[in-house]
Amino acid sequence: MIGLKIASFESLEYLFSNNKGNYYCITFDESACGDLVKKNYSDNKIINIDLPSSKAWSDEKKVVSKTDLADLLRKKGVDSLVLDTHSSTYIEKWAEKQGIGLVVTPWKIQKKIENKIFFQKFLEKNSLPSPKSWILRNEKDVDFADTFPVIVQIPDSNGSKGTFFAKNRSEIKKLINSEKAPLPLLCRQFIDNGLPIGVSVLIGPEKMVFSGLRVQAYFLNANGTSVYYGIQWVKTSYFSKSVIKKLNSYLEKAGKALQELGFIGVANFDIIIRNNEIYFIECNPRLGGSTPQISFKKELLHGLNFGNEFAKVTCGGELSLNKRFIPDTSYQGFNLDLDFLADGHIDTEINTAKVGFYQPVSGGFVYASSKASDFEDDAIFIYHANPEKITISHNYFMGFSMTHRPLLNLRKNGYTFSVEGKKFLKQIENLIIGNDK
Repeated sequence: MIGLKIASFESLEYLFSNNKGNYYCITFDESACGDLVKKNYSDNKIINIDLPSSKAWSDEKKVVSKTDLADLLRKKGVDSLVLDTHSSTYIEKWAEKQGIGLVVTPWKIQKKIENKIFFQKFLEKNSLPSPKSWILRNEKDVDFADTFPVIVQIPDSNGSKGTFFAKNRSEIKKLINSEKAPLPLLCRQFIDNGLPIGVSVLIGPEKMVFSGLRVQAYFLNANGTSVYYGIQWVKTSYFSKSVIKKLNSYLEKAGKALQELGFIGVANFDIIIRNNEIYFIECNPRLGGSTPQISFKKELLHGLNFGNEFAKVTCGGELSLNKRFIPDTSYQGFNLDLDFLADGHIDTEINTAKVGFYQPVSGGFVYASSKASDFEDDAIFIYHANPEKITISHNYFMGFSMTHRPLLNLRKNGYTFSVEGKKFLKQIENLIIGNDK
């Protein structure tokens, strides 16, 4: 296993770690997270790169090919590089040539698991429960769908992009003919009145560790599109012991099947629970919206340091513990995806809020600090990667806001925003849309 001197591209999983003093952080002069990096890392742990443009920051291929990053890493003695989400053939070849380990699930297996059609076959092969599904390879296959409504997905769909709701066969055919959903497609039964949850499983060669549970907050519009608001962590005690036992059993089965495929890293499972029945939906094998909070709140991962454990298994080592059960946690924080603003403010120009930690004031929030140690109690965290004024669009990631407070009222098979949750959404909207500081 590599010596594990780790550097990341401003990764929150490492910035929020209580061991962040052991890590290096890669940044650039115009970064929206510049103050955040400077306040949380010592000067000798910061690696500043000279980008051809700020837009290149979102493309890790450009970062490694257009800068002297490899030389800078070697000067610091760094041997392991954390990738934000995906690997790629290009980056893996670059890393091998430079003698640098990649803290990420290998691209070949990552791409395979993210493919919705492959994953559905994986579920069926391993007798893991899932909604009734059909693979549509041509328009005639639509006639096999006999349960409606359905969810239609392109194989490489991401979040709500490439995912569609259809009430009947004619709507599926209309999607195909409009070229919004090119064949082949996964078509699966829509599980109504269910609770969509997520759980992360950190997977090593032999061991596994399960995270706490979170609700995936999707709201369906009248036109069939959905708006993703983010995730809310849920007390383990909210679920019955029988549901937790069933989840533990299925997750262990899924984890073992992934290990047999050679998977290592973090597998984020999307699951629906309805009337105590469990349905696997998909798996996202990468860092995501849940992992910064798993890093910040160690109770969500049996007290383990997520960043260290993730780096160990992706660089040839093994997990410290084998915890094949959901931890008993009471954390209820929310990670609000700011893309929800696009639903009502498309093309609206915003004044970019400062990345950092905000404190509540009468009627809203005010910037207070860039130090991660200040993220306590009623403080919220605003994150984005937009260095200049922009207009709201579906074409790029707006960022997110993290709070330690719950925003949803949960019921057996669903959820609604609480009064406080609706107030919070309005305050964030005012901060992001109306911010002039």
